[in-house]
Amino acid sequence: MAKRKTPKVDLAPRAEKISKTQLETLKQAATTIKNLQTQLGSIECQKHDMLHEIDQNRSIIMELRSVFKKEYGTDAVDINDGTIKYNDGNN
Repeated sequence: MAKRKTPKVDLAPRAEKISKTQLETLKQAATTIKNLQTQLGSIECQKHDMLHEIDQNRSIIMELRSVFKKEYGTDAVDINDGTIKYNDGNN
């Protein structure tokens, strides 16, 4: 290896700490991120609960459709007024 021709010189002293303003900005940004992550976790929990509830209600609908097929011979029901829609043309 070649030897360094010029000696290494420190031109300015190194700072030991960041400024108070920078520290406050850094702390505020970190706190904001932590709070947002907490809120996001809460939203994800709500989403999970909602998806579970949707699945439960889909199961209820599937059970009702099975009952309708046995009882009425069709599962085609108007959800607004409960009218059964038979396929034989004699509504």
